[in-house]
Amino acid sequence: LPLLNLAGPVTGLIIQPIIGAISDKTWSPRWGRRKPFFLIGALLGSLCLFAFPFSPALWFAVGLLWILDVGNNMAMEPYRAFVGDKLPNSQLSFGYQMQSLFVGAGIVLANASIFLFQDWFGGVEEVTESVTSIPKWLYYSFFIGAVLSISTILW
Repeated sequence: LPLLNLAGPVTGLIIQPIIGAISDKTWSPRWGRRKPFFLIGALLGSLCLFAFPFSPALWFAVGLLWILDVGNNMAMEPYRAFVGDKLPNSQLSFGYQMQSLFVGAGIVLANASIFLFQDWFGGVEEVTESVTSIPKWLYYSFFIGAVLSISTILW
């Protein structure tokens, strides 16, 4: 399992340059240059989030985590370049700051949601009933995360 910590950085080192180079040279008349990669990455990530709570074994969850990381990297690399494509040079630094702000706010909300969902959807009686099963609030957190991921990319 400690090797799993390498999955994110290694995947980012491999996927981001490839997707960045491909998205620079791709053009869709309907979607433009970067949007298909946002959508494919969000779909891949959302499918992984939906499947996570149903992982039958640890190796399956590890594989889903790696695929989720690939999806996130597919969506994030074009997302960074999208700001540079859409803004004039005078607004680039502000655009990148806003992008960092929204990404950071999303991370904070995702981390806070763990405690909020446990409070809203869980209960003390559920925790004391069975220690061997996954609590309902954990299922809800994955499902809500998947829906928010795909809906924000589509918006």
